[in-house]
Amino acid sequence: MVSPLYKFTAYFCLLSTLGFSGGAFTLYIREREEALKPNYRALERVANLKEQQVAQWFGQYKRDFTQDLQNSQVQKAALTLLTIRLKSDSNYQKAYRFLLNYFSHQKPSRESSLLLNRGGIVMFSTGKLEEGQYQPLQNTSTYFTPDQINVIKPIFYQSSLTQRPEITFVVPLLNSQNLRIGAFATVLNLQNLDNLVRSPFSNVSPEKLATSYLVGNLSHTQNALIALDPRRSETSLPQISTPQWLGNSSLLIKNNYHVNSLGITEVLREKSGNLAYLDYRGEPVLGVYRWLSDYHLGLMVEIDQVLVFRQAQQKIRGLYWLGITLNIPLAVLLVTFFKPRPSSGIND
Repeated sequence: MVSPLYKFTAYFCLLSTLGFSGGAFTLYIREREEALKPNYRALERVANLKEQQVAQWFGQYKRDFTQDLQNSQVQKAALTLLTIRLKSDSNYQKAYRFLLNYFSHQKPSRESSLLLNRGGIVMFSTGKLEEGQYQPLQNTSTYFTPDQINVIKPIFYQSSLTQRPEITFVVPLLNSQNLRIGAFATVLNLQNLDNLVRSPFSNVSPEKLATSYLVGNLSHTQNALIALDPRRSETSLPQISTPQWLGNSSLLIKNNYHVNSLGITEVLREKSGNLAYLDYRGEPVLGVYRWLSDYHLGLMVEIDQVLVFRQAQQKIRGLYWLGITLNIPLAVLLVTFFKPRPSSGIND
């Protein structure tokens, strides 16, 4: 027959183990909750800085673009290319060489500068577009007059030529009779903007562990990164070949830019806030998101939950092993001491 003391010992060991387990779990939940506030505050600080950087980047681009538009020599050369039809004409060649020299060193915010005639044919280009090609601008480009440059909101779209997300600013060029004879366009260097936004700004955790990037709406159903995620391996992504005039490099198909997550869905509904969710890679993150209405883009600042809750996991692991370390020797001692001894078979 099992003695009451033996039963009590078994129950005591079981309850002690459960108590340590319950205490460890309660501590873990509390530590998780305590970890959220400072990390969200850190992500907010990152978002504030990144929002300022985006504003400065676009501001510098607009100042550079305005300077080009106000340059009388640029205007004169552009009008020459748009009005003289013979490329062999000395004035045409002189104007072309001037524009080539002027735009030979692209500003960091630009991928290419274009001069188009009234029919949308490229008369001059610093990018990979072949001159003489048709460049569609009607439904995608951000078309405005010079006086609107500080209030215009860019259109984020997918290029029909490169299949990449792009932003293109277009300003009409007028002749002496104030009639439109062409347009001056610049394609923004979104890779340069993405590099700026993704670059860390602090050596202090958790700010240095945050990942920042921009997203936009290509359509009502498709969200996209403004540039490819450097954390992805390009060699593992499906590719298609480019037209010969775009060069020898391969072109990543458009689906490689498309992303989705709860945070991205919220920010592209023109909302700002913070959430715990799975990012577009399927990884659990804490995220702060901002809708940047002046640029029609969403700013995402995220940190992996594994990094956030690592300290809490270390504490629960320590408490758990402390409980095991204390309970096992105690259980062995008590069970041995109170273990029922077999009857000798001799009646007293």
